[in-house]
Amino acid sequence: MFRQLYRQLVRALLAGEVSPGTILPSARQLASDLGVHYHTVNKTYGLLRRDGFAVLNRRKQLRARLPRSPAAPYLGDWAERQEKLLHEALDSGVRPEEIMRRLATLLRRAGVPWRPGQTGGK
Repeated sequence: MFRQLYRQLVRALLAGEVSPGTILPSARQLASDLGVHYHTVNKTYGLLRRDGFAVLNRRKQLRARLPRSPAAPYLGDWAERQEKLLHEALDSGVRPEEIMRRLATLLRRAGVPWRPGQTGGK
């Protein structure tokens, strides 16, 4: 549910339906308005802050903003999936070196000539 709410808020901000600088409702207020649990909205707001779509001001009000990176919404969602896969691999006994080798292979297949230990992209 929190991912759905996150995507809706990000889309509204990117589409101009919510202007940068707009003060978002408190987590408790939005939860009450939407009929969802407070923790659902709180987690959504945390993701918005993490990905640069919101910032807390001195009064602890959450203000909408546009992130510096246009890829931020994708990267935020991708980071959670990536972490889950990483833990699954490690829990299954896959060594970190093997994970890095496989990632380098996937990047090369995608046309990005990257090798473990290298910094940057192309």
